[in-house]
Amino acid sequence: WKITRAMEMISVSKLRRIQDLLIVMRSYFGKTDSLLENLFAERPDFSHPLLNAAPNTGGVAVCVVTSDSGLCGLYNHRILKAAADFISRYPADKVRVIAVGRKGFSYFKRKGFVVERAYLGLHGRLQQGVLKELTVFLTDIFLKKEIDEVYMVYTRFQSSMHYIPTIDRLFPIYVSSVIPASPAYYLFEPDYPQLLDELLGVYVSGKIRLLLLEAFTAEHSERTIAMKSATDNAKDLIEGLIIFKNKVRQAAITKDVLEVVSTVEALKG
Repeated sequence: WKITRAMEMISVSKLRRIQDLLIVMRSYFGKTDSLLENLFAERPDFSHPLLNAAPNTGGVAVCVVTSDSGLCGLYNHRILKAAADFISRYPADKVRVIAVGRKGFSYFKRKGFVVERAYLGLHGRLQQGVLKELTVFLTDIFLKKEIDEVYMVYTRFQSSMHYIPTIDRLFPIYVSSVIPASPAYYLFEPDYPQLLDELLGVYVSGKIRLLLLEAFTAEHSERTIAMKSATDNAKDLIEGLIIFKNKVRQAAITKDVLEVVSTVEALKG
């Protein structure tokens, strides 16, 4: 139980750090999303490559976020089941799989899929280099019109006991056509197209960062719970064995005492 207890404490420490990052990122991305909606409220007819659906190639890219190691309960099982159900809607030769995490990489390799890109060894830590590479790769395959849509399959963190396997579309970017109740109006410098182009880049990078943080937070939370359960079970098992050992010891002592008493009585007779 000491091993599982130590793993539980490590997961708690990692969970606290990444949950703080997640809270900040949710707020930041919410403001970015709101800013984008207000900009489109002014120019709803504006066109951009990241907003426009590619020609109907029938292809789809799916980025699946799992863990690199086990001992995290049903975390990987749930997300891989959601990913498999989603992918089954498309012909196998039209799906391009990108894996973040060793468990997803191994799963799709066993299923016969060609994993186009794999980002392994993160262990629930967000790395800037990986984030940038993943963002550039997913953006490029869409802009080159190699596929119609790009999706990300991850686990959304809601609370320490509640996570939701989620499928989120990255491209084409969806911007609500509903004009905000109190839209903000901006002055542009240098011009609207350039501003929107830069903002969409920030939006995409921020969204991928947010979804990875959601998944990693859920992973650490699930592992914390799994290790706590394992620790509690180990303690119960040890306590049961101690009680059993004491009973066996007591029975042996009782037997020895009875033998001594019987011997004494026999000698007296």
